[in-house]
This record gives sequence, C-alpha cells and structure tokens, in this order.
Amino acid sequence: MSRMSRVSQKAFTLVELLVVIAIIGVLVGLLLPAVQAAREAARRTTCQNQLRQLGLACQNYADTNEGFPSSTRNLSNDAVGQPRWGYAVSLLPFMEQANLYDRINPLLSWEEADNLNLLRSTEMTQLKCPSYQPTQRLNYAPSGSTVWEDGPHAIHYIGILGANVTEDPVMPPLLSDCDDPGSPYTMQKEEATGRREPDCFSGGGGFFANNGVITPIQGADFRSIADGTTNTFVIGENAHGDPDRLVNRPWWVGAHVRYSYSAKNVTYPINTAPEGNLRNDVPFGSSHPGGAHFAMADASVQFLSENIEMRTLFYFASRQAAEVIPEF
Repeated sequence: MSRMSRVSQKAFTLVELLVVIAIIGVLVGLLLPAVQAAREAARRTTCQNQLRQLGLACQNYADTNEGFPSSTRNLSNDAVGQPRWGYAVSLLPFMEQANLYDRINPLLSWEEADNLNLLRSTEMTQLKCPSYQPTQRLNYAPSGSTVWEDGPHAIHYIGILGANVTEDPVMPPLLSDCDDPGSPYTMQKEEATGRREPDCFSGGGGFFANNGVITPIQGADFRSIADGTTNTFVIGENAHGDPDRLVNRPWWVGAHVRYSYSAKNVTYPINTAPEGNLRNDVPFGSSHPGGAHFAMADASVQFLSENIEMRTLFYFASRQAAEVIPEF
C-alpha cells in the first residue's frame, strides 16, 4: 500500500508580514539619522580642510606680497566704480591655479567677454562648502541683467572686511568715526592714477569696514594684526543666497559701484537673517547645525557657535583694537 506523502508548505501570514515590515521600518528609522550624521560629519571635515587651505593660501600670499589679499583688487587700474576682482582671484597662484591666473587678462575687467568666458568655464569647488546646496540660480546684476548669473560658481567662503559696530547700541567704535582715515568705516578709494585717499560714504552697499584683514584695495599686513593672527578672522562661511543681500556671487567678483560681494562686514550674529537689504552687512552662517567655520589669520579654523556673544565676534573681526578675547 503506497502512502502519499504530504509536503507541508510554510508561508507568512499577513500579520507576520506586517510585523517584519514594521521591524524593518524601525531599523531604517534608527539607522538613517546615523548615516546622515556621518555624512554631515564628513562634509564638515571637508569644509574645515578647504578653509584651512584658503588660510594657508592667504598666508603664502601675504609672505610674497607683504600683505593679505584685498577684497576689491583693481588689476586693470580702471576708474572708480568699475568692477573689481575678489580676493580669491589673488589667491589662484597659491591654490594650484597659476595657469588660470596667467590666462586672465589684467587689462580688462571681469565683465569683459574674454575674462568672463574663461572664468565661467572654471568651477572652483574648493570655494564652496559641500553642505551648502543653493536651491536656485541667482541673478547677480541689477535691472534684470544676466551678466553675473553664475549660480554654479557662487562663492561660499567670504572674506571679512572687519567689524561694523554701528548697529550695536553698547559697543563703542573700535577705532574712530568716519571722518578719520583710520576709521573702521572707511573705504580706500583708488583713482585711475593709482592715488589712494579716504572715501567715507554711507550710500550704495553701506560702509566697508577696514579694521579687518581682507580690506578694500590693499589687505592688511602681519605687523598690523595687533590682536594676534590666532585671534583674527580672515574668511568665514556664508550660506545666505538672497539676491537682495548681494551675497553668494561668483567667486571672482569683488566689488562693483561700492557694493562688496566676496567680502562682508561682521555686523550681525551667526546664522541670523535680519530683514531688509543688508548689502555689505550680510550675517555669516553655514548649513552646518549650530554655527559656522571661520579661518583665522594663522590658517587655523574655528567652528563658532551661533550663540556666541556679538561682542566676541566683533573682537575676532577687528585686527588692531588690542582686545582681550573672552572665553566662549
């Protein structure tokens, strides 16, 4: 007598399947933040390294040229009010980009077609934090012009002109008033003849502070950094992309018609967004949680909390007020 063997088939019930799915969902929910945190930590490390390399480039430039790069370099000796080059252009030979620097025509402004086409063909990823993700292309020119429309070329690491304490009701001026050539709110005007003279103004983009390191026309030298290179800002992160605030422009843009683009005043707390057209006073900040990185004049990099006291930021931004930096 033959027996028919029955093979039992096992299968998941609907309840068991739902339980498995729920467990997988919980595991993914637990792991995803850890993965995201690890990725942000890697991006943050890359950002620190990029700023450190910029700091070293600034030091090498200062050693070679007896001063740090200026925020508004005039390569072509053009008339006042014409487009000027940003600090990053001066650093190209010290960033393994000497070939690009040599191809720039110094007799023309960056708006001229030959220079502009060359610059647009080069995206300097080392000038942008990997955590910074602009959501749209920005219009970089007034009146609807598209001459400056280069979103992929936006610079994230902004030079620091100095401290603008005019918005602080308690902080006294770090130097003197605007009528004094040593004022922190003076832009050095350079005529076509090369002559320099004080040019105080409050129109256009507002004051250009000159008590920092990446100052207009001519950057500071090591001897003028009385507060010490370890305690003085050179470059900071800026993640704001509001077109009205004149920030995150192409890396080669320095200043135009008294608006500063690749360098700003330290005026407001980190990661804040005051209302209005802040122009030269856009707050520094980053896409990193809790604060932003700053390169110091000794090429070190510090991550400062967004809760740091404004007075401490002012101290770091100025180079020669002989302040004692408080603990933070």
